[in-house]
This record gives sequence, structure tokens and C-alpha cells, in this order.
Amino acid sequence: KNHTEEFSCLEDFDIIRELGKGGYSVVYLVQHRGTGKRYALKCAMKRKKNRDRTKRLRQEIDVLEDLNHRCIIGLRGWFE
Repeated sequence: KNHTEEFSCLEDFDIIRELGKGGYSVVYLVQHRGTGKRYALKCAMKRKKNRDRTKRLRQEIDVLEDLNHRCIIGLRGWFE
């Protein structure tokens, strides 16, 4: 599923380097192949250790879509 006009899949980006990682995700600095713009791209696992995290990820997306704060990076889009 694609929920932006600009992003459609991981193949639209070149990975520059890893920025950080946690228990369920890895964040990369990426460059969009079409525009040359750089983004932080979070790759999150839907399942880990037989636990379905789909609902939790959807909640995170919903919060980030509505968040607007000058000190927090905004959500530009997401895809599966």
C-alpha cells in the first residue's frame, strides 16, 4: 500500500547509510532516485518473535501523520 504521491516502494530510494536501529526497526539515510531529496527512512518489522506488530505500527503511523512540531521530524509518507 502506498499513502503518498511521491513514494511507492523501497526501490525508489538509494540507501546512503544506517542512522540507527532498535528492537523492531532500522532507520536509514536515503536519497529518492526521482527527486534527489534525502530522507530518514524507517524500516519496521511487522512480525518479530511470533508477535504481530501490525496494529502497533498502524497506531504509530496515525500519530505521526497528525504530529506537527518543529523539533520532531514529520512523516512524509509510508508504504508496505
